[in-house]
Amino acid sequence: MQDALARLRKLLGSTRPGWNALDDFMPDRPDGTDEVEGVRIRRAAMAGTLIAGLELAKSGMLELKQDEAFGRIMLRPQGEEA
Repeated sequence: MQDALARLRKLLGSTRPGWNALDDFMPDRPDGTDEVEGVRIRRAAMAGTLIAGLELAKSGMLELKQDEAFGRIMLRPQGEEA
């Protein structure tokens, strides 16, 4: 989760203005991983990135929204106008 926190903090300052999908903050899949291992790594990375996003939202650094159940999770820096 520490890696996800650092990645979110770094990328938040360099993203386009407005809402950005949480998926955009995911790390790349490591080279040499097969499909099953890639899915496992992606799920763990998504969980860590979501938890990091929740921590940053709790501290007031960003806002999160999800327009529908099972929809994309969107985020933006706190106080930024869309």
